[in-house]
Amino acid sequence: MSLYSKARRPNDDDSTPPKLKGKQFVRLIVLIFLALLPVFSMVVQNALSLEEATALKSEGQETGNEIVFSTEIGHIVHDLALERGTSSLFISSGGDTDIYQRLLRIYEETDDSIGSLSHWLPYDKHYPDNFKSPEELKTHLAHHRSNVWFKQNETSVEKEIQFYTDINKMLIHIMSAVLSRADTSQLWTTIVAYQMLLGSIESANIEMNLGWTFFNKGPEGFSTDELIWYDEALAIGVSQLENAIVYNHAVEDDLEKEFYGTPHEKELTRLRNQIKKNKVSNAPAENGAKWLEVMDTYTHVLEEIDEKLSEEVLKIIDGILQQNNVRLSSGFSILIVVACIGPVIVLGVFKMASESQAVAANLEKVTTKLAVEQKKSDKLLYSVFPSIIVESMKKAEKVPAEYFDQATIMFSDVVGFTEATASLSPHKVIDLLNRMDHAFEAVFTRYDVYKMETMAGSYMVASGLPIKNGDQHAEQISCAALHLLKAGRAFHPMHIPYPMEFRIGIHTGPCVAGVVGSKRPRYYIFGNTVNIAQSLEKTAQPSKIHISSSTSELLVSLGGVFNLEPRGEVTIKDGVKMTTYWLSQKE
Repeated sequence: MSLYSKARRPNDDDSTPPKLKGKQFVRLIVLIFLALLPVFSMVVQNALSLEEATALKSEGQETGNEIVFSTEIGHIVHDLALERGTSSLFISSGGDTDIYQRLLRIYEETDDSIGSLSHWLPYDKHYPDNFKSPEELKTHLAHHRSNVWFKQNETSVEKEIQFYTDINKMLIHIMSAVLSRADTSQLWTTIVAYQMLLGSIESANIEMNLGWTFFNKGPEGFSTDELIWYDEALAIGVSQLENAIVYNHAVEDDLEKEFYGTPHEKELTRLRNQIKKNKVSNAPAENGAKWLEVMDTYTHVLEEIDEKLSEEVLKIIDGILQQNNVRLSSGFSILIVVACIGPVIVLGVFKMASESQAVAANLEKVTTKLAVEQKKSDKLLYSVFPSIIVESMKKAEKVPAEYFDQATIMFSDVVGFTEATASLSPHKVIDLLNRMDHAFEAVFTRYDVYKMETMAGSYMVASGLPIKNGDQHAEQISCAALHLLKAGRAFHPMHIPYPMEFRIGIHTGPCVAGVVGSKRPRYYIFGNTVNIAQSLEKTAQPSKIHISSSTSELLVSLGGVFNLEPRGEVTIKDGVKMTTYWLSQKE
């Protein structure tokens, strides 16, 4: 007989109304239900967490496989770069058998790297047929290698460089496609640094091969196309290395330890300048040997750093997989424990469990709120200050001021900008400034220059600081200025019925630069060089570049592709007169 029926049965000795016993029973059922509800919720919650952990484990394994594959592609790129250099050396040597024996060993290493790939991407119709599978790629390489030995007269160093460069370019593209599919949100900065450094190594190897060709040519030097090819490889390599440093500062630390400041770096700078000037020295063979030596050292250092990044990425992925495994195991354990002991302890701890759940929910809410506020604070800091300044501020470090014995400063201003925007609404002015910044920022990123300030269509740009670049600062600023004029003419302001015309002033001289201020720190440049450059901009004519004699002398000493038209004496700040020039590009 049920408890309910027993409670409702008449009893001569029981004076308690039946309705009261019914309420007690209902209250008991309610209490049991309320006690079981948290346990049931925990079971459901852990089941969902278990499902999520299983999905995360699967995604983590997939991401790990994709990243391992990308590092395998990186090893193939390294091997092909070595094969490219040795093959070029073999062709330039006229078929030296010792070099060919070395080349055969490199062939085997490259084939082993391709053969050891863990998997391959599904074929994409946009990929060349040679990339349908690893076997197709090996067949393509084997055919080319055969021609190198049997048809030496039909190839050249330039063809060898181009052949391997095309393959590596496609492999790097494949690697980027693989990484874009993987969930790399927890290590994207390291991944980007790895990719950028791999691209820099590839460009450095191309530069090494082209440089060897330059010194091997003798007095004739490079043709115009060859010089452009070399400059492009150098610029891309330097740019990608700088980007790698931005995303992972350990790259710069390793370069400081292993290469920067060494005799090899100084020799590399000297030989690079000689190639860029396209002037072969009296000892091309000796310089060619030195070139191979320093470039081999340089690329070896970069490859070691890239390998460290690769190991770091794999280590992080391994840690993520371990965390997912722990989470999955914990989920199983918790689910089993809750399911087993829940019914036993439910009547004794349901109230405590309810209170604990409330405390936990409140604590989670507070923690989440604190995390959101912290993210807002960090976002605000990084939007106001450069990242290097933010990091120094967090560490309470000060950046000392530095004296630069020579740097080049450029001031530019949009002619009539204030008058043209006076009649515009604030919304249109902001829109115009944003589009200008987006368009002209791309100009400055192409050159070794540093944009100091931007204000209402005016720019202050410097080269030679905060990183010194030898005597290249005047040329870099001049190229950026010419490019800025061209970009201004091509820019469509929309809200203004005529094209942008820049007025530009450039001066070269000493200055001091450093971080100023504690509450609102800024990176400033001080010195008369800044004042002169600003005065030259004020006295310039629309769509013209006004430069000082010191800048002109430095450009002349470097050679370059500039026209310098004397303007005569111009009165600058405080009545001082100075001989100045108009700068333009040779046709």
